[in-house]
Amino acid sequence: MNKILFKGGTLIDGKGGTPFVANVLVEGKKIVRIASKLEVKGAEERDISGKILCPGFIDLEAHICPKGRDVETSIERGTKAAVKGGFTTLCVMSDTEPVLDSQSMVTLIRILGETKGLCHLIPSACATQGLQGEFMSEMATLIAAGAGLIFDAGKTIPNANVLRRVMEYSKIFDVPLFLHCEDASLASGGLMHEGFMSIQLGLMGVPSVAEEIILARDLLLAEYTGVSIHIANVTTAGSLPLIREAKRKGLPVTCATTVHHLDLIDEDLKDFNTKLKIRPPLRSREDRKALIQGVADRTIDAIVTDHTPCSTHGKEMEFAEAPFGIIGLETAFALLYERLCMKEKIPLELVIQALTQGPASILKRSIGLLEEGREADITLLDLHQKETVSSETLVSKELNTPYFGRTFTGGVLGTMVSGQWKYKVNNKEGELGKLL
Repeated sequence: MNKILFKGGTLIDGKGGTPFVANVLVEGKKIVRIASKLEVKGAEERDISGKILCPGFIDLEAHICPKGRDVETSIERGTKAAVKGGFTTLCVMSDTEPVLDSQSMVTLIRILGETKGLCHLIPSACATQGLQGEFMSEMATLIAAGAGLIFDAGKTIPNANVLRRVMEYSKIFDVPLFLHCEDASLASGGLMHEGFMSIQLGLMGVPSVAEEIILARDLLLAEYTGVSIHIANVTTAGSLPLIREAKRKGLPVTCATTVHHLDLIDEDLKDFNTKLKIRPPLRSREDRKALIQGVADRTIDAIVTDHTPCSTHGKEMEFAEAPFGIIGLETAFALLYERLCMKEKIPLELVIQALTQGPASILKRSIGLLEEGREADITLLDLHQKETVSSETLVSKELNTPYFGRTFTGGVLGTMVSGQWKYKVNNKEGELGKLL
């Protein structure tokens, strides 16, 4: 059985506690020993002094199978980007083509993840048939096929009675229920955040209240039904007090925000950059400040990428015609390290927790921690590594990122999934990194 001994690294275990220096022994698929002094005969030793060892990242929202694309190829591409970015688990969104509202499609994603994927995949399942919000999906069948969560990805369930039934059934099956909060009547036709910048650019905006009004409804229904819910994408300052109050009352509610909402704002669209056209839209400077505070005070439980590949041709259209979406798996950690840790002075262990144990607890899974006996899903980080984003450094075939030409400090040296390297930087040869 393969044995790897990591020596001298700084460990961040995913719980948000103080980092500590220790040695870690991986044997087969498991982490078998963590100790300050450790010598193991026959183990492959790797000196990681000065580096960070942490649990593999978990992305609760990855649209790696965009409509109109071959699912098998999309999974291969998406998981390559994932392991390069340090992610060992992805939740595949239900807005595939066909959508994940049938047993056969959920089974397909699960099997392709096991045979073609480089990391663990958790299929989501539609809450309503065809993502239409009208009739509840066959939830029991989808869960039996391997769905790990229920989510009408990117869509709000407009009918409160339908949502109530979805909530009640998710409680019966004890499966995570994710909700997207956006009032379609207020957001219809919106291309960016409604504010001074949308007026200046002459683009129809999506007001903050479109998110907040649905969030308030969903929290009230969750309280009424007694079910736990997860708010998938919180983007406005006004949403956070609602969530804080719900948590104060003891409601089982969690929430996430995206990497790009923590870094970018609506003012960045001043040149009509279609690579910044996303949904929910980039919000104001004040909203970003509130989201960063939400991460710092742990109101926000998880950070997601909302990775959404779009063709280069599509993003080269007029702003109004260009598709919504941004890729983020490969740049997520570096962005968060620079924005939250270096600029905002948020402890790295708190950011790591929002990428690991936070998402794991939402999924109700025993993953996301660096502990003895756990699956060896591990990410190795170098806080001094520098990499410039380019078509040569990205493994994603779709290049809809606004970060071309930007050099980041802090990166992923290696990603181990179930005790096997799936991505590793070869320092001896000076390579940027390679998929294994």
